[in-house]
This record gives sequence, structure tokens and C-alpha cells, in this order.
Amino acid sequence: MGKQQSLAKLMLTTLAITLFNQHVYLDTLVINGGIGGTLGREEKHWFLLGSIVASFVWFFGLGYASKKLIPFFEKSKHG
Repeated sequence: MGKQQSLAKLMLTTLAITLFNQHVYLDTLVINGGIGGTLGREEKHWFLLGSIVASFVWFFGLGYASKKLIPFFEKSKHG
């Protein structure tokens, strides 16, 4: 029961961090929506595809880079 409860807590915390992050709304609605609204029908499809690919590359890149940089951040400056 403890493992199931901790999974639920993890999922709710992740959801809260995502939904309460004002940058989610600023980036997706204001910036991307504003730019996408100025494009024609054909251009919107390419813009959407580009946004999806850029997001995928960015977040997987962050995850990969963070794993590779762990040894760098574990080193002490004074030791």
C-alpha cells in the first residue's frame, strides 16, 4: 500500500508542478499561439511539427545531458 501511495503522491506532485508553472501557459498559449496565429493554414502544420520536434529534442536533451553531467556536479571544488 505504501508503494501505491507514493506513486500517487509522485504523480500528483508532477501534475501540480506542471500545471502551476506559469511558463507553460506563457510559452504555449501566448508565444506559440501568437506566432501560429499569424501563419497560413499550410504554414501552421509545419509550425506545429517544428514545435513538437523542438520540444522533444529539448526535453530528451535535458534528460540526457543531466545524466552525463552528474559526475561533474558531484566533484567538490575544494577536494
